[in-house]
Amino acid sequence: GLAAYGMIPLIQNIVTYTGILTTSFNSAVSRYLTIELGQGDHTASNKTFNTALFSVIGLFLVLSPAVIVLAVIFPNVFNVPPGWETDASWLVLLTAFTFFVSVAGGIFSVSAFVHSEFFKYNLANFAGLFARVLCVIALFTLFSPHLWYAGIATLMAAFVSFIGYMILWRK
Repeated sequence: GLAAYGMIPLIQNIVTYTGILTTSFNSAVSRYLTIELGQGDHTASNKTFNTALFSVIGLFLVLSPAVIVLAVIFPNVFNVPPGWETDASWLVLLTAFTFFVSVAGGIFSVSAFVHSEFFKYNLANFAGLFARVLCVIALFTLFSPHLWYAGIATLMAAFVSFIGYMILWRK
C-alpha cells in the first residue's frame, strides 16, 4: 500500500542528510589530493588517498553495529504498517550499506575531479542511475513487491558507480 511504500523516501532522506558529511569529507580529500598531485608529490597523495579510504572502512566497521540496531528497532520507532516490519528493516540496512559504498566510491571519484574528467565522472553516475532503474523494473516485474527491492536497487546503483569510479581512478 501507499503507507508502506512511504518508507522508501523516508529512509532514503534520513541517509541523504548524512550526505552532508560525505560532501565535506570528499571536498577535503579532493583539495589535498589536487594540491599534492599538482606539486607532483605522489607519496603524499598516496598517503592522503589511503588515509581517506581506510578511514571510511574503519567508520563502516565501527558504525555497522549501530546500523544493525537501527534497522532492528526502526519498525518500533516509526509507524510501519503491520506486515511490513521486516521489509522496512531490510530497507534501512541496505540503504545504510549503500551510503558506505557511496562514501568509499566518492574517494575513488576524486581522481576524476583532479584530472577534470567531468564527463567520465557523470557517465559513471548515469550508469549507476540507469542500473537502479533497471533493477527496480526487473525486481517488481519478476517477483512479488517488497520494500527492500528499492534498497537492492540503490545498492546496485552505488556498486555500478563505484566500479566506474575505480576504472577512472586506475586510469
